[in-house]
Amino acid sequence: MTICATLVALSFLASCGRSHKTGAEVEQGDSTAVETAEAAPAAEATEATGEGTWTKVDPMELEMMPIKSFAEDWKALCVGTSKSMNAMTISWGTIGQLWNKNVVIVYVSSDRYTKRMMDENKYFTVMGFPDNKECREALVYLGSHSKKEVSNKIEEAKLTAEFTELGNPIISEGNLAIECKKIYDAPFDLDKVPSDVREKFYSAIGVHTMYVGEIVNIWKK
Repeated sequence: MTICATLVALSFLASCGRSHKTGAEVEQGDSTAVETAEAAPAAEATEATGEGTWTKVDPMELEMMPIKSFAEDWKALCVGTSKSMNAMTISWGTIGQLWNKNVVIVYVSSDRYTKRMMDENKYFTVMGFPDNKECREALVYLGSHSKKEVSNKIEEAKLTAEFTELGNPIISEGNLAIECKKIYDAPFDLDKVPSDVREKFYSAIGVHTMYVGEIVNIWKK
């Protein structure tokens, strides 16, 4: 392996083209800081929560279709603590290896409340969900509602927050939880962004910041 980045990951931008918000719009949906009750931490290996049991997975053994998983299935980006947390829907993402570390990379617009939370916290989690109507509706809700409209997005989306031993939020109804420690962040340099991308995505919204998170735990159901 080289010392420099071996980004075995797949980076992707997706517009879902459905009647609800597109992939880009889903990512840009504002997130709400939600106050939640103290929750019992997740066990190291397994825990019965929501539907099924969380089982810890070695990152090298994680089986997924990364492009489809982000672009079509969507993910929820969670950040914060039991006192104040955010969750927003994302369809842009990268998973792979960088600097000989297993990483997930997410992108958050400077317009979003989540941006402040990502800057203030050392960890974030990326959640996957079962392919069913209820979870899809919850993701649409998380991606299309803001703090101005709702005081508790998690509750209104009919989801349940729980917290890892490190104190980071995950969602009980999910079936994949990737817990990450933030190791790098930087905003896009618009002068280096292709002109068509700049015109399509940045004519009316703030620039995205890239957050690189080293994977510290993965759980699946």
